[in-house]
Amino acid sequence: MDAGPRTVSADSRQPPDVFAPILVLLEKDAAAHFRTTAVRLTPCSYEERPFSHVMRVEVGRGSDAPSHLFVKVFKSKTPPGVDVVRQVIVRDYETTRRVYDWMSVHPDLGAVPPVACYPEHLAMVTEEVRGRTLLEYLHRHASWLAPQRHRDEVDATMATVGRWLRAFQGIDSSGTRVTVDGLRDYIDVRLRRLVDEAAADFSEDDRQRVLRHIQVLGRHVASDDLVEVAVHADMALGNLLVSDRRIVVLDFTMAKRGSALFDLTRLFVQMDLLAVKPYIRGSVIQRLQRAMVSGYDPALTLEHPLFRLHLLLHRINHLTTLSVNRAPLLEELYNGTVRRRHRQWLAAQFERGEAPPPNA
Repeated sequence: MDAGPRTVSADSRQPPDVFAPILVLLEKDAAAHFRTTAVRLTPCSYEERPFSHVMRVEVGRGSDAPSHLFVKVFKSKTPPGVDVVRQVIVRDYETTRRVYDWMSVHPDLGAVPPVACYPEHLAMVTEEVRGRTLLEYLHRHASWLAPQRHRDEVDATMATVGRWLRAFQGIDSSGTRVTVDGLRDYIDVRLRRLVDEAAADFSEDDRQRVLRHIQVLGRHVASDDLVEVAVHADMALGNLLVSDRRIVVLDFTMAKRGSALFDLTRLFVQMDLLAVKPYIRGSVIQRLQRAMVSGYDPALTLEHPLFRLHLLLHRINHLTTLSVNRAPLLEELYNGTVRRRHRQWLAAQFERGEAPPPNA
């Protein structure tokens, strides 16, 4: 897990010079972006990330209450090269604009509003949406100290998360399908890395057992369940904002096409891992997971074979990441707990028997 960006106040240290031409362009195009030329752009703070700089900018419009923007500038040495990064920025911006427009018919669903794209400066600008990330929201409402009087409201929020995912998938339809073999191959790449990593303590027998489990689950997956849809592909708890009663999603850099249950199960597993923390109530997380799944599809059960297959995919993926990439001591101790949780989950899946129930 990333330790997070380093936030630096603009009051104590000037932002990097890479932002200067972006602010000039925003002021030059003010009429198009802000519907007035009388704007004042004031840097508030910025974050330095491994591959980018992100600055928060206040937009003043005379006597009107100020709004804020986020200006993201990729570092020039970001792999795999400047030309590729420019293409990624343009695609991210166009996807964000398209999703924003698509979601505009839903009053409680949205995407972060795009403002401008400057690929020549490796930059993208979006409006700020006020709210808490879903990660912060769950920390507040699923802790042992959280009052339960807001239970219905919190359940409704998680159901809205599920509805966001379902609505997003309707943005595009090609009629193509993913395959169980393709999912198996994706997982097996990670399994082979686990076998090769001595510290992972993952044997070839372990790999074969997982592959047999995939084969069994795959036999129960219906063809209609494999229809390819739009996938965010980085659906992290920090990439969703709870803004009043709205769910707003950001960062479409990795968006692509894939399996319908990919994003839903990724969030489901992240919520599972949140429950590892001692101050989080596991029973509340389980209730909120069910609310999210129901919001996505009231008929979907946790025993659905494709749902179980995707849970396996994300568990193996995360187990591989934690096993191959070592961390500082304190973080490694926590990661060890998570790795054990993944192994226990795998063992429980195997103990449940091979075939899911007929009504799965």
